[in-house]
Amino acid sequence: MTKSVRAQLNVSVGLLVAVVCTPALHAQTPPAASKQIKKPEWQQASISGGKVLGIVRDERGLAVDGVRISAVGTTIATVYSDRSGRFTLPLPSGDYVIRAQRDGYASSSREIVMVRPSNSIERTITITRQQVTATTARPVMVAGVSSGPFIPASAVEPDPEHPHDETAWRLRHIKRPVLRDSGAVVAEAVRAQNFRPHSNGFFGWALVNSARLATSFITDTNFTGQVNFVTTSALDSTLGWSQPEGPRSIAYVALSAPVGQVGDWRVRGAMNAADLSSWVVLGEFTARQTRSHAFAVGMAYSTQTYTDPAQLAFASDAVATTRAVGGLYGSDHWRIAPGFALDYGVRWDRVSYVANAPNMVSPHLGGRLHVAKRFSIVGDAAQRMVAPGSNEFLPPSSAGPWLPPERTFSSLSRSGMFRAERVRHFDLGVEKAFGPDRLLSVRRFRQQTDDQTATIFGLNTDGALWAAGHYSVASIGAVSIDGWSMRAAGSVSSRLSGSVEYSVGTTNWMPGGSAHRVEMLAPSVVRRGTDRLQDLMTSIDVAIPESDTRLSFAYRLNAAFSRNSALASPAPGGRFDMQLNQALPFQPLRGGRLELLVAVSNLYRDRRQPGSLFDEILTVAPPTRLLGGVQLRF
Repeated sequence: MTKSVRAQLNVSVGLLVAVVCTPALHAQTPPAASKQIKKPEWQQASISGGKVLGIVRDERGLAVDGVRISAVGTTIATVYSDRSGRFTLPLPSGDYVIRAQRDGYASSSREIVMVRPSNSIERTITITRQQVTATTARPVMVAGVSSGPFIPASAVEPDPEHPHDETAWRLRHIKRPVLRDSGAVVAEAVRAQNFRPHSNGFFGWALVNSARLATSFITDTNFTGQVNFVTTSALDSTLGWSQPEGPRSIAYVALSAPVGQVGDWRVRGAMNAADLSSWVVLGEFTARQTRSHAFAVGMAYSTQTYTDPAQLAFASDAVATTRAVGGLYGSDHWRIAPGFALDYGVRWDRVSYVANAPNMVSPHLGGRLHVAKRFSIVGDAAQRMVAPGSNEFLPPSSAGPWLPPERTFSSLSRSGMFRAERVRHFDLGVEKAFGPDRLLSVRRFRQQTDDQTATIFGLNTDGALWAAGHYSVASIGAVSIDGWSMRAAGSVSSRLSGSVEYSVGTTNWMPGGSAHRVEMLAPSVVRRGTDRLQDLMTSIDVAIPESDTRLSFAYRLNAAFSRNSALASPAPGGRFDMQLNQALPFQPLRGGRLELLVAVSNLYRDRRQPGSLFDEILTVAPPTRLLGGVQLRF
C-alpha cells in the first residue's frame, strides 16, 4: 500500500471516529455545565411575581367602589376597587400586609398573604359603613365628631408582621446602620450572633422581657384616637350680649383599638379645672357590625364639684357640693335572618341628686323586617328615665367627644327636690332605601311623658337674675303626643349630605308638679288642654377636599318655643348649631392630623339624646354657646 493511499485511509477513519463520537461526548457533559446553562432561566423565574385579586363588599354584601387597597411588604403598592368592587394588585414575590380603606367606612382588615411566582390569591374584603345620617354624623357642640379623609401612617409606611423573639426585639431597637439599603444583610449578621441577656439571672430575664412586651404592645397595636384642647364660653341673652361668661378650658382624650376580628374597645375622658371642676370617663366595647350579634357594652361616670360660695348660694340643695352620675348599658343588634333583625338593650343610671329615685332603668326594643327589595317595616318601643340636668353628665349618643359638666342648676320645687322625667315612646312605620346612603321613612308614633321637665335660664324664684350659666329646672306635669314623622336623609353628592325630618301631632297636657310656680316666672312654659305640635329639623354636612374643610349645620324650627318671663304665650322660632373643622398644614405626630375647631350653637339639647320632644321647646332663653380650639387626631 502506497504512502498516499495509507494517508487518505487515516484521514477517512479519523473523520468517521469524529462523527460517531461527538454525540457521546455531548451526552457525557458534566452536571455542573448543564446547570450553568439553565441558570439564567431559573433566575428569570425567581424574579417573576404573582397577584392578589378580589372584591370589596360592605356589611350587607353590596360591592363598594373607590376602596383603597394597599399592600405593604417587599414593596408598597396601591390600587382602588372599581364599580363592581373588584381589584387586581400585581406584586413581586414575598409576604405582604393587605389593608382596605375608604372614607366613611370602618375596616379591621389586616391580612398577611404570601405571594408566590405566577400565583393568584383571591380575597373577599368586608368593610363596614359608618352612619352619616343626621342621627350620628351631626355634631352638637362637641369637638370633632366627624372626620375628614386622611391616610393613616400604617397605610403608607412599611409595617409587616415580624418575629417576636428576643433577637427580633433587639433588631428593632438597635441603631440604624449607615448602609440603609443593606439592612437585611446587617440583620442576618446580627441574628447570627445569637444575643443573650447581659445577666443570666431571673431579674435580667424579667427586665428584658418586660421591656420587650411593653414596646411590642405599643408598636404592634392598631391604636387610633384624638386629643382636644378647647375653650368654651357663652353669651347669655338675659345678662346682655356684652357680658359673656368667663372662658373655660377643657382637655379631651379618646383612644380606641380593635380586638382581633371581634370588635373594638374605646375609652373617652375629659376634664376641666376652675371654680366648677368636673370630669367624665367612659369605657365601652362594640362588636363588628358584620356579626350576627353586633352588641355593645359599656360604663360611664361623671362628676361635678362646685366650691365657689356664690354658686353654692344659688343651689337649693346647697349641702350637695358634689353631683355624680354613673351608668351601665348594653345593647344588641341581632340578625335573626337575612331579612329580620332585632335591636334591644337596657341602661341603668344612678343619679346622686335625685333623692326619691336615684336608680333609673331604661329598656328598649326595636325591629326591622325586609318585606321587599330596599323596603322595610320598622318599629321601636322604649322607656327612658331622664334626670333634670342629666344632659350635663351623660355621654352623647354619637361617638364624638364628650364635654364635662359646665353649668350648675337648681330645682324650682318648694321642697328643692328633683324629679326624674319618664318618657315612653312607641312608633311603627315603613322605610324605603334609595341606594346605599339614601332613605325615606314615614312613622306613626305615640309618646307619653310624666313629670315633663322645663328649663329656665336667668331667673330665680324672686325674679332676680342668676349668675351666668346657672339655670333652674322644674316638673310641670304630663303630656302625651300622637302624631306622624317623615324623614329623608342621604347624600346629594360626594361633598354634600343632609337630612330633613318633619313631625306633626296632637298634644294633650295635664299640668302638675311645680306648674303653678313656674307659670308665675315664665307663663309660656306651662301648657293646658289640647294643642298642635309642628316641628322641623334639618341638617347639612359639607366637605371640601381641596381645602380639607368640613362644615356641619343644623337648624330646628318649631311653632311653639317657650319665651322669657315678659311674654305669656309660646311663639314660632328657630335654633341652630354650626361647627367648622379646618385641617392645618402641620403634622405634629407621624400619621397625625391637626385641625382647628370653631362651633356656635343656641340649641341647648341634642335631639339624638333619648328624651321628650318638648325638652328643647320648654327651654327658656338658652345661651349661645361658643367653642374653639385645636384637635389632634392620630
